[in-house]
Amino acid sequence: MLWHTGQGASLSDMEIMGFDNWGIAEPGLPQYWLPPSIARISGILRNALGEPFFDRFAQEHGILGERATLSPNDSFSRRYGRPFIELIPYLIKACTKEILEGRGKEGAVYIDLTHVPEERMYVDHNGLWGLNILRGFDWKKKPIRIAPICMGDFKGGGVRIDENGRTDVQGLFAGGDVAPGSSMLYALMTGVRSGRSAVNKALSLSMPELDAKVNEWVDERGEELKVIFHRKPNKNGDPQKIKNEVKSIMWRYGGVFREEKGLKEGIKGLKEIEQDFLPMIFASGSFRKLREAVEAINMVKVGEMILKASLFRTESRGYLQRLDYPKQDDKNWLKKNSIITKGEDEMKIEAKPVDLIWVRPDEVQEGER
Repeated sequence: MLWHTGQGASLSDMEIMGFDNWGIAEPGLPQYWLPPSIARISGILRNALGEPFFDRFAQEHGILGERATLSPNDSFSRRYGRPFIELIPYLIKACTKEILEGRGKEGAVYIDLTHVPEERMYVDHNGLWGLNILRGFDWKKKPIRIAPICMGDFKGGGVRIDENGRTDVQGLFAGGDVAPGSSMLYALMTGVRSGRSAVNKALSLSMPELDAKVNEWVDERGEELKVIFHRKPNKNGDPQKIKNEVKSIMWRYGGVFREEKGLKEGIKGLKEIEQDFLPMIFASGSFRKLREAVEAINMVKVGEMILKASLFRTESRGYLQRLDYPKQDDKNWLKKNSIITKGEDEMKIEAKPVDLIWVRPDEVQEGER
């Protein structure tokens, strides 16, 4: 397959893929992310029955901080007594729980902004951006339907790097969303460091000569692309349909809540796509289709990494929520990264220790987990 690149770089914590509960699911509005703003975190999450379900969820799960007000007039941070960033995994779980237990509507819950003073929509640029997305929707008259979505820039996994962006493949550097971590600031910082390191490395080397083995690999990959490019349309090889099937499998088995049975089903489903559909994938002379074909191939492999790594980590942590292992296990997992490397026939997953600088498992109290 196209993903094989010699020895291959190690990947870390691919199971920690990010979700957010602010996906717009309102008919007639773009299926986009409702951006963070003062207005958004002043709203009230409601289910299809009109109940402010996150208040109940926060109390039942011990989420409330000491100074929680539970006042609908306060922002989330004051209302629940914790920094908003700490609430995100709980918000996702609560929204998903309402939907799965039948208290949503057509796969969604609601964010109610009808009580929010209009001037709060203009406090920050994201409020203005939100108003632009909601053009034609009167948020003062009715709540907006939302649902959890997968957010690539919230993920925690990626190509394993050191502080200078070096991978464990000689001469290969990575940064930004390719590497473990998320946020624009992280992308800028790692991009600068890995870019500077790559340039310094390149300046210290003479132009390398590619050996016969590398040239042979390049030729083989080129021939694979040519075959896909010229292959005629067929019922099993449409790249768009394959991508949609991968998305369906990943959302069904690798979504917000995961468990052993579902993860194994998902891995089986991706293997079937790899065996039955990818060999027939076609571009029929279209470079756009060729790009989609390569994306589909890579989606299958990355999906397999996420599901297998999720199966490997037997706990719940942050964005990884295992229904069969609902608690965070700091004793066994805080000190470990799950590392994926390329084996002879398939990927290998193992746990490698982390050098914990600020906190150690024996220092974590039960109430802090």
